[in-house]
This record gives sequence, structure tokens and C-alpha cells, in this order.
Amino acid sequence: MGEVAPNPIIQPSSEKAKLTVLLLTSEIASLQRMSAEDGSSVTELLKRIIRTETFLREELKKGHRILLGNSQGKVVRELVRV
Repeated sequence: MGEVAPNPIIQPSSEKAKLTVLLLTSEIASLQRMSAEDGSSVTELLKRIIRTETFLREELKKGHRILLGNSQGKVVRELVRV
């Protein structure tokens, strides 16, 4: 068998890798706005988004529900994945 070619999208450099993605301009604007609000870089924001998504997926796989509540403790919405 021949060798598997490395993924051209991910370019590893020790423990880090560079990733190129295509996003809508509205998505880029959202990332820029959120990073400006936080005072963080877009890269740091994306890392936080990935950690949050990983956490949510793990909890849902365990059968847990993700609920959003208001300041009075009333459930106002449930995160449901389809």
C-alpha cells in the first residue's frame, strides 16, 4: 500500500497546526465582533468555541439536557441537536 498523503488543510507544527477555512463574510464579522467584545483574538475565540462545542456534545452523548434559564431560574429554552 502507498503512504497516505497528509491532509492539505492542516499543516502540523509540533503540537499546533495551521488550519485554513472558508467562512461567509457574515460569519467572519460575527467572529470579529465577538473577539472585540471579549478583547481576545479570533484564534482564542475559536479555541473557546471548540472547547464549548466539545463540552456540549459530550454532555448530550451522556443523555444530559442543556437548558437555558432566566434570572428567576425558570427554564426558557432547551438546546436540542438534530
